[in-house]
Amino acid sequence: SEQKQSIESKIEAFHSTTDAQIVVAILESLQGYAIADFGYQLGRHWGIGSKEKNNGVLLIVAPKEREVRIEVGYGLEGVLSDYAASSIIQGTIIPQFKNGDMPRGIEAGVDAIIKQISNPAEATQETKSFESDSDIFSTFFIIAFGSILAQIFGFKPHFTRPLIPSAFVQIFVYVVTASAIGAVVA
Repeated sequence: SEQKQSIESKIEAFHSTTDAQIVVAILESLQGYAIADFGYQLGRHWGIGSKEKNNGVLLIVAPKEREVRIEVGYGLEGVLSDYAASSIIQGTIIPQFKNGDMPRGIEAGVDAIIKQISNPAEATQETKSFESDSDIFSTFFIIAFGSILAQIFGFKPHFTRPLIPSAFVQIFVYVVTASAIGAVVA
């Protein structure tokens, strides 16, 4: 009850300073729908955010199905991207849920959404730690790419010879690795 009041007052205070709208929906059941479909339809039905700006945010929690989603109107996608929404869910909401404190998880999620919308540059800096896993993959692909180039252009130390036996396989691995590096860099 206290946390519900706290969440409501935070959302009202936020709404009084901006035209964006945040709504929290805790569902008994998704009724067999995927949470993304349910959230999209719910957001359209309720008309969250202004119609002209499409600037609503819907935090959906379905405890029975153990699912959480943040639906963002097109007008806020530049500020609250899919990446930022996923970071909020994975780094803020779910850890609280795993500790058995669903109300605190929802409140922390609302706080993070408000912070992201109010000051996207500062909030984005805090979510950078969530990206550190991609740095590991980048490093792996750069090492693999360098190894493949070395083999293609004739530098073949004894320890790498048996790794890639034929020129066809080398070219195939080169193309796949180059594509993966392009995806990571982009």
